[in-house]
Amino acid sequence: MAQDLRLSMIFGGDYDRIRPLRDGLIKPDGVDLKINLIDGPSRAFGMIMASNEYDGGEMSLSFYTTLLTKYGKDMELIGFPVYPSRMFRHGNIAYNRNSGIKSIKDLEGRVMALPEYGMTMAVWLRGLLKHEYGVDTNKIKWRAGRDPVALNPEALRYPAGVDIQRGADSATLVPLLNEGKIDAYIGPLPRELPPNVVRFFPDYAKAEQDYYRKTSIFPIMHVLVVRRKIVEANPWLAKSLYQAFLKSKEMAVARLWNSAALAVSLPWQVPSVEEQTKIMGGDIWPYGVKNNLPTLNAYLDYVVEQDLAWARLKPEELFVDVGE
Repeated sequence: MAQDLRLSMIFGGDYDRIRPLRDGLIKPDGVDLKINLIDGPSRAFGMIMASNEYDGGEMSLSFYTTLLTKYGKDMELIGFPVYPSRMFRHGNIAYNRNSGIKSIKDLEGRVMALPEYGMTMAVWLRGLLKHEYGVDTNKIKWRAGRDPVALNPEALRYPAGVDIQRGADSATLVPLLNEGKIDAYIGPLPRELPPNVVRFFPDYAKAEQDYYRKTSIFPIMHVLVVRRKIVEANPWLAKSLYQAFLKSKEMAVARLWNSAALAVSLPWQVPSVEEQTKIMGGDIWPYGVKNNLPTLNAYLDYVVEQDLAWARLKPEELFVDVGE
């Protein structure tokens, strides 16, 4: 009997949709898969790019797209339509209450900080600002808190004529917003907001649900990547891995419906799943290309508009064929 192909992967979060694979409850056909779950997606991106310690794992969708459109089939990683992280982002945009900003359109000409200009969260929110609220995001003065993660200088692509500068470290951006040293912010926010920090969408869950009903877009943040040479040397691998990750996700979602013993520490977990399933029409965390065309098409429009990609791709060109 042939020995199973050994693969190691790293992910930047303790995702319920990945745990069944890590714990061996789901096993890809023909693969001996070892998974490391760490705290910090950007750390996972860097570890995949910096060495050959891992055969794949989690990668920022925007960084992956920039690399793929730059190098094409010479890129060492290839993406799968498996989405370890996706999240609506209306709740991640804030401003200083004393900045004079009265409406979201007032962001034009203001200083707006974020961890990194090209990060996927920012791609989605700039797209939202432009297409839903008419904001010219090229008129915003952008201040980044870190250098690009997982992109070398040769691959990096930013828009010409847009004010993008490195500012303070990412960890200090929310305090700076509170102090009024910047006007607005995109990025993670603390559990309790500082006194001068206000979300543009206080009831962001409702805003996000309305946005989904209107657009059918559920933003994808990160994708699964595997080293291209491994996939090309094993033509059967793409389908095997995809089906295993799909089953792992389906097992995690099924656990959310368990009314005998709650899977997560949320008292109204089951009615929440019922509500979200109704809003999203069945599959609350869809994988694949066909089930995500509105999301993928919008994203690919945004990265071209924002001049972060070296070429325009079709959704199916982002990923290896997994036999959907």
